[in-house]
Amino acid sequence: MNDDAAERESLDDALFVLHGEEGTGTIRRLLYAGYLVLIFGGVYGFNVLRAVLVTSDPQLVRSAVVSVWGVLALLAVLAGLVLAAWRAGRVRGPVVPPLPFIDTVVASALDRWLVLRERG
Repeated sequence: MNDDAAERESLDDALFVLHGEEGTGTIRRLLYAGYLVLIFGGVYGFNVLRAVLVTSDPQLVRSAVVSVWGVLALLAVLAGLVLAAWRAGRVRGPVVPPLPFIDTVVASALDRWLVLRERG
């Protein structure tokens, strides 16, 4: 058995101990992908929005923001952010692996690429 196969077998054993028969699950992988889209969308979306607002006519932007629809949109975005923050605060995020995983697998001699990539 070569080293790569032995490392895969060790990683499979560790993942089985952590997650059981069902593995990491599709929902967790999708939530992580959504989390990344949200982070990158926020970073790039903020810069694009700022560029659009800076280059637009100030009077047009001011009239759009203080209109009824502008205030309603602002309140809806604020309510969505509060709801998302509340729901995100109830669970542990997908970014930090469980502590036993860090102690046993990440700190081991296994190849880092194999350890940190998401397994199906």
